[in-house]
Amino acid sequence: MGRVVEEFVMEQPIPPYLFAFAVGELGFREVGPRTRVYAESVAGKLDAAATEFAGMEDMIRVGERLFGAYEWERFDLLLLPPSFPYGGMRIRGWCS
Repeated sequence: MGRVVEEFVMEQPIPPYLFAFAVGELGFREVGPRTRVYAESVAGKLDAAATEFAGMEDMIRVGERLFGAYEWERFDLLLLPPSFPYGGMRIRGWCS
């Protein structure tokens, strides 16, 4: 089995409680120029996630019209499996 190394750079300062690791067999689908959906690499899950969240870029544009430019370069989502018993994180993009 080969080794995969990911490199991550965050230009905007964020509190440490907003950072999390996701480990597993994950894949992603691009759903907009700055939006991506991650989910388990299980047949149909990625496509279903991309379909469900296809309007994310439109939602960001509406938010920008209401509150000004989106300060983060990307808005990506990770869908958690039903076996994950906890809620998710909320990132305060415009409200910080």
